[in-house]
Amino acid sequence: MLFFQGLALCSYSMKLLLKVALPLGALSLLGWWLIASAIPEVIVKPVSRGMVRDGVPGNVLVLAERTHDLRSRVSGIATNVSMLPNGKPIAVEENSTLLTLDATEDERSLKQLYVAREHQEKRIAAGSAIAMQLETEKREMKAWNALAEQGKLPLSDLENKKSLVRRLETQLAQEKITNDEQSKTFRIQEARLLANLKKTKIRSPISGLMTLSLVAPGDMVFPGAHLGQVVSNNRLIAVTLNEEDFGGVMEGQSVAVTLLSRGAQIFEGNVTRLSPTVDPASGRRKLYVELEGGNERFTPGSSGRAEIIKSVRKDALVVPRKALMGSAVFVVKNGITEAREVKVGARNLLTAEILDGLEESEQVIVETPHLFRDGQKVKPVAAGGK
Repeated sequence: MLFFQGLALCSYSMKLLLKVALPLGALSLLGWWLIASAIPEVIVKPVSRGMVRDGVPGNVLVLAERTHDLRSRVSGIATNVSMLPNGKPIAVEENSTLLTLDATEDERSLKQLYVAREHQEKRIAAGSAIAMQLETEKREMKAWNALAEQGKLPLSDLENKKSLVRRLETQLAQEKITNDEQSKTFRIQEARLLANLKKTKIRSPISGLMTLSLVAPGDMVFPGAHLGQVVSNNRLIAVTLNEEDFGGVMEGQSVAVTLLSRGAQIFEGNVTRLSPTVDPASGRRKLYVELEGGNERFTPGSSGRAEIIKSVRKDALVVPRKALMGSAVFVVKNGITEAREVKVGARNLLTAEILDGLEESEQVIVETPHLFRDGQKVKPVAAGGK
């Protein structure tokens, strides 16, 4: 009987122990997990030696070398257009006709002018009645001179004859002036009408692509109206830099360009010229580059980033550019962060040269280092994997 009572007491004690021990164990595990999880992970990378390019970053914009707005110099109704509004862009050649305005009135006026000029030329060819009369009067005056010398003709009659001859000479001269004036007027009117007819054909001043049309057949066009736009086939790739980054940038230096429309693809090239001025509003300055394979393959308006490479350093101590916080980095030793001032040399979008303050193989934080503090306990994780 006592044996069974002892056995029951032992069983009760075991149950009580389990009830107490299990919660305590769970609390211990929870505490350990909380302590472990409170230590943040940091992405680190060792300081290494390698090549670094000393470059400055800039914004890239692809421009058409020439952009021409088509405008009308005369009024008229559009009869033919090469590209309809909202239509597909078309390739155009220099001096090709892109839009034609109705020229009926000017063509009619030109025909009338040609008829009037033809009749005038026929009248001139037929001869002058004044010239014929003048010749007759001159012959008579010559005979009258002989008679007057012989005393057979009053001098007053001779003077009247001379006056008549002079008057006819004046009339003939005026007639010639009138004919000459009319001929010049015809030429001026012809030139004006031909010029107007020429203006009714809107031509492209460049070879390229017509990208915009604002006129359809039947539309009324007025002088100065914007009709469309043509962009040249040649491209300019402009890189905009902060003024302070312009120091040391020269023509011929290498450049690497990425465009948003081309993903991660990198295009190599060279600086071809520098802008002589700084934009006073933004404090930025432009340079222009030529990429290998030509700039013509890129679409105007494309944007991206560029890196102008001033020089290349070999066997340099390098860290990822993301590790820099101004002139400081976070070094991780034995799971503790240490803020370290460094001297930075060459730098580019990806890497930076360290001239002083770090040793090779030291681990530096390379992801969001600004979120940590000096002396913080951390769990280092190698960049590229856990």
